[in-house]
Amino acid sequence: MNWKQALRDKSIALICGTISFLLNIWYYSNLMEIINRFDLEEKLNHKSGLIPNGEDAFEILKYYGYDQLVTKALIGSVLMILFGYLLWNCFCKNIYDSIHYSEYDAYFCLNLAVYLFNIGLTAIITKWVIVLWLIIMVGSFYTAANSKSAS
Repeated sequence: MNWKQALRDKSIALICGTISFLLNIWYYSNLMEIINRFDLEEKLNHKSGLIPNGEDAFEILKYYGYDQLVTKALIGSVLMILFGYLLWNCFCKNIYDSIHYSEYDAYFCLNLAVYLFNIGLTAIITKWVIVLWLIIMVGSFYTAANSKSAS
């Protein structure tokens, strides 16, 4: 049995999905610190959608530091890629096997619940990871445009 076939196992799919869900919850709680400290949800709803203001992005970059925000954005991107991989190799193939062989048991229901919650949480995280990358880019451009050597 190779590792791709092992991922199709019901219990391994449930364990991988649960670990991914717990990592996403941990990351989202860390992300909420940035969102709440700078009231990003309110600012982004009233202004221009997902694109932050240059001054706001600069303030966030100044407070957390460029390297900290890039690290947070990279961790979020890796978690999204990991979940996409697990979604396809664990959940979709496991659900196909369960439906194909008509095995609707507790693992089927638990896998379905864990992965549906994880899909919702990953969608929310995706929005905020995009906002983080935009903050990094807009804040960097704002810093470069307002530096004394550029003037």
